[in-house]
Amino acid sequence: MASDRKLTEFFIREARKHRRKYVLAFGLMPLTAIVAVSGPKILQLAIDNGIIANDVHYLTRMSLAFFAVFIARILLEPCVQIVLQSAGIRTLREIRATIVRHVSSLGRNVFERQPLGVFVSRATADVEAIGETLATSLMTIVTDLFAIVAIFLVIAHKNPQLAVLTFILVPIVAGIINWFRIRLRPLHERIRTINGRIAGQLNETISMRFEVANFHLAEGLAQDFEENNRAYRDTSIQSVSYDACTFSVIEGLSHVSVGLVLMLISGSWLLGQTMTVGEVAMYILLLNQLFEPFKQLGQRFTTLQATFAALKKIDDILSIPLPADTGDRSVDGLDLGMQAVTFGYAPDRNVLNDVSLRVPAGGSLAIVGPTGSGKTTIVRLLTRQYEVGAGAITLADTDIREIAREELKQAMVLVPQEPAIFNGSILENIAIDRPNIGLDRVIDVCEKLTAHTFILEMPDGYHTMLETDGTNLSMGQRQLIALARALVSDAQILIFDESTANIDTETERMIQHALDFVMTQKSTIIIAHRLSTIRHVNEIVVIRNGSVDDRGTHDELLARDGLYRKMYALQTP
Repeated sequence: MASDRKLTEFFIREARKHRRKYVLAFGLMPLTAIVAVSGPKILQLAIDNGIIANDVHYLTRMSLAFFAVFIARILLEPCVQIVLQSAGIRTLREIRATIVRHVSSLGRNVFERQPLGVFVSRATADVEAIGETLATSLMTIVTDLFAIVAIFLVIAHKNPQLAVLTFILVPIVAGIINWFRIRLRPLHERIRTINGRIAGQLNETISMRFEVANFHLAEGLAQDFEENNRAYRDTSIQSVSYDACTFSVIEGLSHVSVGLVLMLISGSWLLGQTMTVGEVAMYILLLNQLFEPFKQLGQRFTTLQATFAALKKIDDILSIPLPADTGDRSVDGLDLGMQAVTFGYAPDRNVLNDVSLRVPAGGSLAIVGPTGSGKTTIVRLLTRQYEVGAGAITLADTDIREIAREELKQAMVLVPQEPAIFNGSILENIAIDRPNIGLDRVIDVCEKLTAHTFILEMPDGYHTMLETDGTNLSMGQRQLIALARALVSDAQILIFDESTANIDTETERMIQHALDFVMTQKSTIIIAHRLSTIRHVNEIVVIRNGSVDDRGTHDELLARDGLYRKMYALQTP
């Protein structure tokens, strides 16, 4: 378990980028504390030297001084809060950006082990929990600590014995707060864990909404959600109960302390000196001010426990190691090859066995085989979603593990089986935030893909807004958008992972035309489901049970009585 010190250091590292604002805010806090304790002192002088001495002019001056302190306080506190919150909001931006950058660079295997909602919760709910502390608790805690020191200094200056007596209360109150803190911490960690689990369930339920409806899964999912929801409720009630008890105990202790001190003051022999009426009034006010921060500190420390719990969850995510990238070489050529690659997701079970293939620069290769034969695994290895176990994958005789990942991403683009369509225009979905890709280039590619026609039929052409997941497009149209997205890139190696698996005959004809064009322009690897779309590739590799079963051109494979011929016969009317 990460220590509080480590978590604090992480926060300070991000906050240091805005240290000027923090320094200004914390520099003003002692002034706020001094102003806060000035009020009771002015009141004491007004009573003793003004009211009792019947000095109206002195009383007037003290009244004006008290009013000035009041004005100074209502001006200082908002200024401190504005500066601190401004720094806090900027720090949250840094933390959120750090999380997103890290999560975006994680390997595929991490996302396969944890629900996506957990990562979403870390960058949203957990960051907001930290923000709550920055917005309210941090300023109050530091200001209260300054106020406590100032109160003790004022009391000690007037009556050292009374200061010692008051100081005895501090370890008692601190012990109470610490007792509750120890019990609150695991509760808040559990709340953040359950919250992440709930977010994951919601994300999966929404993303699988069609399966939920088609297979009548709503009731079962609702029951699973209710269990986590109930656990969240029960844990939150426990947390609130401890928080309420902290406040109540300290509130009661403050009243008992005031009464006890008044009894001791009444027996002035115990304190060794008498106190004026003004000094008694000042002390009672200071004692109330002393306990008020302690009451608030109890609540603020409760919030801090939630913050440390959130930081712990964020630290768990940031502690996940990124994929190793020791490569520092650039792409020197496009001749792609796999040499005797053996790989398995589990140590005791290989998915690929001694697989070799080659795609020369500008060449085309199709990989076919039954479901589960290892086709998609080859794609994951080529794009370094996973590292090879034995053997090597090379680009121009350079092991891709020696090539920087960013360089590899610039050279190679994958068109997945299920293309991602986000809420934005068709143009935005194709260009996807690449400033060098303009409308003219997109139109040129779409015309070659024969997608231009259907796009112009949309209400606003290339500026038509698409719904999330492309629900206002057909599956074939989504595939064409994904193809256009890949073709407008500068990558010279394109990989299509079953990208023609879920399309109608007309769209297949359009994509076949596009692929024929692409294969004359770039190196192309096609993980094929429809064998009719790969008749013109340079070579077809047939994979069965993780091994190369056969290879050749379309005509050569049909001439042999092998698996490819049987698969083709099943798809041919």
